[in-house]
Amino acid sequence: MTYRLMASCILILVLPVLIVPWKINPQEEGMLPYGYQEKKDTIKIQNKKVNLITISFICMCIFTLLHTSITGISQHLSGIALSIHLSATSGAILMSLTMIGNISTKLLIGFLSDLLNPIKAVIIMILANCFSLGLLFLGVIHQEIMLLYIGSFMFGSIYSVGAVGIPMLTHYFFGNENYARTYSFIGFLTNVGSASSLTLIGYLYDFTQSYQMVFIIALCFHLINLILLVVICLRYNGVGDK
Repeated sequence: MTYRLMASCILILVLPVLIVPWKINPQEEGMLPYGYQEKKDTIKIQNKKVNLITISFICMCIFTLLHTSITGISQHLSGIALSIHLSATSGAILMSLTMIGNISTKLLIGFLSDLLNPIKAVIIMILANCFSLGLLFLGVIHQEIMLLYIGSFMFGSIYSVGAVGIPMLTHYFFGNENYARTYSFIGFLTNVGSASSLTLIGYLYDFTQSYQMVFIIALCFHLINLILLVVICLRYNGVGDK
């Protein structure tokens, strides 16, 4: 019944957009301000295009792919609970806590970015996620539900970097004039990593019969990403290879 209710809500919210015709430009619907007169732009804006075959951009792409490939762990939290003989209800609570952490940390990373800068904000969220993986690792070993609860909540920080941090870093490193061009590639890799993550983690569990290896690999990915951030920062500040 819950699935049916959610499906009905989604249908109700989406139908108006599908049924009612609309245009992006108000001119196409004849909706213009009173006294509007079209003016021709005489100012030419020259955008300096970034060379995509650079160390910085390649590092950013690898960073994106590795980070998003970890996100599938949250979808396996119910399986993690069952693997250590906890109830399905406990697994559902773990996933719910992750979603609460997801919302909270997305707001937090924006605040930290304004207070500090995007790089420091992303690093803080990555470190928080490393801590959450450690709690999940210990929670599985000792079958301690409270460690799993806290770890699941903090694991929501993985989404703050993927949804907010990566676009901020792209804008910060490559500039507003190159954002659309660079993020078209990076955004594609975000979807590739997220889509493949769930399956890859499932295969890894099938081969090892344990989620502990998943947590270790995720921590290794975070370590690699921190190194990649350092490399990008050095290129950004020193060599001019943005």
